[in-house]
Amino acid sequence: MIYIFGHSPSSNPGEFATKAHALDYLRHELPQTNHFRYRMTININNLNSILFAFDGVLLAELVSQDKFKPSPEDVKEYPKARATYLIDEIRIFQDKNLRASDMGLTRYQFGREVPQDVYERILEKVGVEEVITNL
Repeated sequence: MIYIFGHSPSSNPGEFATKAHALDYLRHELPQTNHFRYRMTININNLNSILFAFDGVLLAELVSQDKFKPSPEDVKEYPKARATYLIDEIRIFQDKNLRASDMGLTRYQFGREVPQDVYERILEKVGVEEVITNL
């Protein structure tokens, strides 16, 4: 199952104030500091891909390996966490200007399933600039 999850600008712990901070999180914090553990406020079964949007713009795809109940450390780092997903790959998009709404995706702040045809169109439009793999 493919989901989109939106992040709004925020200065709260575990959240992102700017697009640059969100990209830094994807490139450095998520793989290095968080050991590919992506903490979310939604708990979805059979989730294998998360489209990561910031302020309405699609930035990356997170390919999920597994889901866990948040550990005490997860909750300490992100108190809103309801699920922690172990990420296999972080795919940073080449085009970081595609708005989710341009692809018909709206009302996804708390997550929304993405139809396969929409997912394929998104990948065609954005391309992949960088892949960070959890070995």
